[in-house]
Amino acid sequence: MPQESSSSSPKILFGFVGHPSSGKDTAAEYMVSKYGFTHLSSGDFFREYMKENNLGEPTRENLSKIAHDLRATKGSDIVMQLALKRPEQKLIVSGLRAVPEAKTLKDNGGKLVAFVVPIETRYERALKRGRIGEHITFEQFHAADQKESRSSDPNGQNVDGVVELADILIKNDGTKDEFFKKLDDLVN
Repeated sequence: MPQESSSSSPKILFGFVGHPSSGKDTAAEYMVSKYGFTHLSSGDFFREYMKENNLGEPTRENLSKIAHDLRATKGSDIVMQLALKRPEQKLIVSGLRAVPEAKTLKDNGGKLVAFVVPIETRYERALKRGRIGEHITFEQFHAADQKESRSSDPNGQNVDGVVELADILIKNDGTKDEFFKKLDDLVN
């Protein structure tokens, strides 16, 4: 049953998922600016938690470990449980990496949207974004990507498993304008 807010209309809830640098945050920023959605990033949630608790630098490896530990202690769908408590009527949660998070979103009436992009394109985007560091090689990027792709641990990262649950697949290998048109089509 979809979660209802205090008003009579149901909450509009999207989960944006995909491998690193597939366009999740770009899509969310566009939806915020054009359609008035609120965006919650699971990565930002974990980075903030690390900072508040002095748990080191937010490297991919550290983020993965902290996310796993929090899911193990607070529930494998902790990100969605916190998101569902939010009062906003139009909400996007991006970066879901655990299957229970995706299932909780869908169980509460949300639509799971997966962005699909070739790994070479994602690597180029990640370097431009600068979050992964200036000196990472494609091989290192690919190895980290593979590690996050599939885990049988419900608290682990299983991007492939989450993408398989998607209600909608959007190929994001063109221009930003083409990508934004696909997002407009999603809303309409």
